[in-house]
Amino acid sequence: MQSTKKLIGICFGHQLIVQSLGGVVYKSPKGWGVGLTQSEVYKTEPWMIPLAKSFKLPVIHQDQVIELPKDATVIAGNPFCPYSVVTYGGSVLTFQGHPEHKKTYTQALMLRRKDVMEETMFSAGLRSLDDDSDAQLVAKWVVNFLEE
Repeated sequence: MQSTKKLIGICFGHQLIVQSLGGVVYKSPKGWGVGLTQSEVYKTEPWMIPLAKSFKLPVIHQDQVIELPKDATVIAGNPFCPYSVVTYGGSVLTFQGHPEHKKTYTQALMLRRKDVMEETMFSAGLRSLDDDSDAQLVAKWVVNFLEE
């Protein structure tokens, strides 16, 4: 995807962009991804200042990317969600996680959907919100990417 305009996709936006570019998105057989999840950085880019080997973001999703489109580059992921951060041609950056969410908002969303989640997954996700989020770091990366 070549463009002089920059585009950011978050959660459903991440999934929508992947699918529109030829990738595949499905309801994960692993169940819900909820709480604060850590992703490992596989590839660093110039806009990723300050550098980090991993980061934690709030997530709440059942669908996720299972196959990338051609020319996509995986920036970060984890065993539950291997494609949690992806770029396309230097003009598009997408995240499965939510750098814009406060942990309290993620908790409220989880509580509203508790009845559709498996109890152990829900409880573990709720406990994970006690950890520190790296949302400010990721927000800085987004700004750096947009200003690049």
